[in-house]
Amino acid sequence: MTPQVKVERVGDRGSVSYRVQFTCPFCAQGVSSNFSAVSRDPFTQMFGICPGVGCGRAVLVAGEGPDATLLPNPRANFAPPGVPPQMAEEFREALNCQLAGFHLGASVVGRRVLQQAVRAVVGRLKNLYTEIKAVPDATLSTAVKDAADHVRLIGNDAAHEDPVTPDDAAALLEFTEQVLQILYVTPAKVAALTAKRSATP
Repeated sequence: MTPQVKVERVGDRGSVSYRVQFTCPFCAQGVSSNFSAVSRDPFTQMFGICPGVGCGRAVLVAGEGPDATLLPNPRANFAPPGVPPQMAEEFREALNCQLAGFHLGASVVGRRVLQQAVRAVVGRLKNLYTEIKAVPDATLSTAVKDAADHVRLIGNDAAHEDPVTPDDAAALLEFTEQVLQILYVTPAKVAALTAKRSATP
């Protein structure tokens, strides 16, 4: 996912404004807009309007630089066709943890979703490593399964005492989403296209 918010100061000291790139917490569109400072004491607070199509909602940014925070916090919008509702809900939770900066939570929940997706194919086995290896190559290629094992290790690190970076969490979530795409989204889209073609006289 794109970063939550990126702030760039523009203008001179007499007329400072801010160019803010952000993912809108209301419409989930990645946008860029000029914000005006409403307070600089004790830290900068900026106000702007989402320019996304059909949105126009008010957004506040607190702080500058890498610690800038978007308010209200963005919410993930993940509900693609084919993915079981419970699995989609839990993956949204992982994405929302990532957006809020909770990378350990994102990694643990993301790993949980990966295991659910794999178990839907092979059932419950000894552990996630065994389950990944048991997925037929026709379902997930060897390269994808090797990558899944690396992602499993990130999730394990998050569940124990080993460090997990934001990049680690992002890699885990991106890969888990790819697995959901392969196992659920693409087959659902193909089935919909096939049904549509069959219904066409």
